[in-house]
Order: sequence, then C-alpha cells, then structure tokens
Amino acid sequence: MSFPYKKRKKWGKRLGWRCESCGRSYAEGYILEFHHVIPTSAGGDDSWENAQLLCLFCHADAHILLEEQNVGHKSANIVLARLARTRGRRR
Repeated sequence: MSFPYKKRKKWGKRLGWRCESCGRSYAEGYILEFHHVIPTSAGGDDSWENAQLLCLFCHADAHILLEEQNVGHKSANIVLARLARTRGRRR
C-alpha cells in the first residue's frame, strides 16, 4: 500500500490500534494492516477514504469476500500465509 509510514502510524494511534472491522485492540506494530476497500485493480485509489485498518484475520476475510465477488484482487491466501508466518508478532 502506498500510504506513507508516518501517516499510517498517526492513523493507527488515532484509532487506538483497533481493527475497524472486529473492534479488537492490538499493540502498536502487531497484526494490523491497511486494506483497500475497493481494490486498485478494480478502480480504487490510495485515498484514506478507500482504506481500512484491519487485523490480519479481518484482512483475510475481506480478501475472501472480494474473491467471492469476483473482484480483481490479490488472493486471500497471501494474507493467510502472512498470518501463519507472523503468528501475530511484530513485523
């Protein structure tokens, strides 16, 4: 994602490092990621209005939903593999 690091960190702090989907809180730097609501491959942009801060679990669910809707997007398997690899640890 092309959101600058400082802005991502500021947004994370503003949201209290809480997933915008499930509402769970996480320590800074742990399994939270930014997600394009409308994928760039489907015409979405890199605006803040088109982004969500999601935990890896909800991020994987979002990708699965996009795949089910046949929206051109990266496979949910990419996110699931990252979840398995990190096990929620700091990246």
